[in-house]
Amino acid sequence: MGKKLSDETRFVITLIIIIIGGFLLFAVINYRAGKENDTVLLRDKPQKEKTVIVSDAEKNAILSSLPKKVIDSVRETARQDDMSTAYLQLSRSPKGSQEYEELKHLIETDTKLKKHAGVKKVKDAPGTPLRYIDKSTPRDRSAEALYLYLVDAGTGIWPRFCVQTIGNKQLKLDGFKIVADGRSFQFKSLGFAMEKIDGNISEYYDDSINPQIFNVIQALAKARKAKITYSGSDGSRTREITDDEKQGLTRMMDTFISLGGSFEFLKDQKADEKNYNKK
Repeated sequence: MGKKLSDETRFVITLIIIIIGGFLLFAVINYRAGKENDTVLLRDKPQKEKTVIVSDAEKNAILSSLPKKVIDSVRETARQDDMSTAYLQLSRSPKGSQEYEELKHLIETDTKLKKHAGVKKVKDAPGTPLRYIDKSTPRDRSAEALYLYLVDAGTGIWPRFCVQTIGNKQLKLDGFKIVADGRSFQFKSLGFAMEKIDGNISEYYDDSINPQIFNVIQALAKARKAKITYSGSDGSRTREITDDEKQGLTRMMDTFISLGGSFEFLKDQKADEKNYNKK
């Protein structure tokens, strides 16, 4: 057996082991700390954002791909008396889209319309064109009336003129004559429609405005007294044109112009003297 180590020798060996172990422990700790720092730096380093490039053609295709049902629904909502939903939907719609442009047009039209007291929006049923009518205009064919109204089918606003009469028998109308302060305007060979209402017969002429009708409207707007006579193969009927009806014509003409309309298009239409006589 060898000699036993002295106490001094054992102390020196133990000290050396402790020193070497300390160095090893320090090295391990530094290694782990370095790895953690590298992980933090990688995590904190801002990542490059991905960019998707969309061409103008692709953008237009996306904007035009809105379902027709969605656009129709927006149009119906905007045409209600409460426009708050339309304003909300406008803020959500992509600018330049068909939905956005239609909403913007309808909201602008509604704002202008509020400046014309006595003119209101009417929508008879879903899918039917929006109408702007005067307060003196009846909502159906069951009353005597002469009036101008506007139709907004989504592609523009256009004026239409209507005369209607009702009685207990059908006159088979084909024309009418208006006398305004002695000036006579006669319209012949017109296509009147007929409708049965509560045992009576309503007959009416409802068509786009033309140069001859425009002349009559201008005369009626200034006339102090005016009357209309309906004529047909089975008789005739005459009545006074009321002041409310004449004022309504003026209000609707002003409304049409304020909504961006113009009567300049009538200058391009030729007068049909065969169906119109002015004396």
